[in-house]
Amino acid sequence: MPLNDLDGDGMIDAASVLYYGGGGEGGVSLKNLLYADIQLTVVSDEGLEILQALSDGRVGTGYEDSADGTAEEQVVAKHGEVFARRVHFLAQPL
Repeated sequence: MPLNDLDGDGMIDAASVLYYGGGGEGGVSLKNLLYADIQLTVVSDEGLEILQALSDGRVGTGYEDSADGTAEEQVVAKHGEVFARRVHFLAQPL
């Protein structure tokens, strides 16, 4: 979860101060952006079909909201693959 997601909804809050890593005390700096961690979730074709069915309000997908998360979150967790990369930025622009 991003450090600047104050309400835990998965979105960066516009009113929050932008925090990012790479230096300073506790690994948090407000001066120079040294790197960014990027996460991309790719969902399979089958997962997309199930998500579309949920969006259309169709029943029988086998997924429903529960303590494990929303039906959509469960589909993405089962039918998605997460790719994570760290992108480093040069100290001085070219």
